[in-house]
Amino acid sequence: GGQPIAGAGAYQVAITDPRGHAVFDLDGWLHGPALTAPVTVPALMVNASGLEPATKAVIARTAEAVTVQLTGATHGDVTDLPCIAPALGPVAPLLKLGTIGCTGTTTTAMVVRRFLDAVLKHHATPSALKLAAGLKGVVNPR
Repeated sequence: GGQPIAGAGAYQVAITDPRGHAVFDLDGWLHGPALTAPVTVPALMVNASGLEPATKAVIARTAEAVTVQLTGATHGDVTDLPCIAPALGPVAPLLKLGTIGCTGTTTTAMVVRRFLDAVLKHHATPSALKLAAGLKGVVNPR
């Protein structure tokens, strides 16, 4: 998994490589075969800036997929950037980060950790509600 091209690549690999047990994408968009053939392993999509329609459609058709949406976030808010932005001073606004701040970083990290723990230890895809429990900056998990 990863953000965003690495995550999209992981989805494509998961379609054909049986060694993968789970896949995640941090605010990315899917490409190529991943747009037509849903993965068959547990899949997580962290949505910060809005999923494009084709990605949203294939995730909706993926039986083992879960999406967690962040509020007040932009594409860079799922990385470490919000936590280091204050140190950049007047250059920070050029990053075009959202209002979520460092919460975007910490919430994303915890969601991915909970997802991988559930899938790799318990062999179950957790719900968005379970992934987001007690975390700030998440939009209506279900």
